[in-house]
Amino acid sequence: MEEKNNLASFEICCPLYPLFERGCGYPRDFKLPPRMRPNDSLDLKELTKVLKNSLLYAEENENKDQKEEISVVSVLSPYSHDIHVMVMDLSPELYLPSPELIDDRIFEKICKTVNKCIDHMRSKNYKCICAGYNWSPYSFGKEEEITGGQSIPTKFHFSLWTWDDLKKFDETKEIKPKFRRVLGDNEYGLPFARFFYDKIEDIIISSNLFDEPVFSSSCVFIPFKAGVIINDVISNGKLIKKIADAIAQNLKRLTEILSDSNIDEMYKILKNIEKRLLTEDEIAKLKKTPKIKPLNDCLKLCKNENEKDIIKALHQSAINREQEKTTDDVIWKKNFSYSLSFCESKMPDIKTGMRIFSLPICGPGGVVESYKCLLTRPESNMATNEEVIYHNNLLWDLVDYLKACKKSINLNNIK
Repeated sequence: MEEKNNLASFEICCPLYPLFERGCGYPRDFKLPPRMRPNDSLDLKELTKVLKNSLLYAEENENKDQKEEISVVSVLSPYSHDIHVMVMDLSPELYLPSPELIDDRIFEKICKTVNKCIDHMRSKNYKCICAGYNWSPYSFGKEEEITGGQSIPTKFHFSLWTWDDLKKFDETKEIKPKFRRVLGDNEYGLPFARFFYDKIEDIIISSNLFDEPVFSSSCVFIPFKAGVIINDVISNGKLIKKIADAIAQNLKRLTEILSDSNIDEMYKILKNIEKRLLTEDEIAKLKKTPKIKPLNDCLKLCKNENEKDIIKALHQSAINREQEKTTDDVIWKKNFSYSLSFCESKMPDIKTGMRIFSLPICGPGGVVESYKCLLTRPESNMATNEEVIYHNNLLWDLVDYLKACKKSINLNNIK
């Protein structure tokens, strides 16, 4: 089924929320923490050191041989005034960019922590609970340092957030072209929605968790079956990994149809960050501008009309990148990008289910836009003292819940 896209339904603009201890506001000597960009993510030691300043909670490992540090981290620039956290690994020794490239055991551990967070959110009766991720582990370059997608491409992170009240979008407002495009005013969104579902249809049907898909120019929406909640999907880490792997393999193929990018070579280079800093030559290879093939040559390599429609819609944006056009032009996001999220909603305008959203163009965009939300994220607009205390107290309540879960498990083990 296809759905008409009405662009924005909601608008969200949250200030910056630095993390302080419970009940505390800004200290006198407060300085805004550094924002981590894709280039910063190449130094795992420094990256994880900075992220640990926002650490809320860390899981314990079963033995000393396990290197992972599965953690719950606060978000400086959140999607919500209420709860927004990331669940991710903070080990300086592990390059874990995306679900399909994470060991089953570690990914299962991430999913268990995600589900505990969701249990707490549900207990607070929020109207909408979301869990999702952005994927662009091979998008490195000048444009990627200032645009949306996976903010930390070397460290996969589940974003978890809640909404209790969303501001309706003022339809008299003019939406800038870059926001209109990401909200669905484009030629690539609908063929991408069909493309994604075509690659995962067998996985979706065999899971017995989802109903029939709905296609639009903003995303493919796949409702949960009656009675299914987010935890049912998240607890099946292998299902999420299968979906992610199918999408990743086919985005790799689209990349090879369109350009001379070498994903396998990039992965080999990036894997080195577990042991050392990359050389200037290696970083240059990651940021290299791909050469774009002629349109007719690309189309000959396509398997079906969806792929042809995607390539035709994006070919000029890829040429713009190759020719190093200005950021005012429509620029291809190197090696493609997407977001995937799960939602449990009591809001009438947001339906419960999974959304997969294409992000092939540099600019704003991520998991939030698949909900028809116009998200603006200020670089310097700080939350008030009262707002910071309220927001952080919600996060520390989550931490108390996670600690109580750990204590309960330990007591059960003793018994």
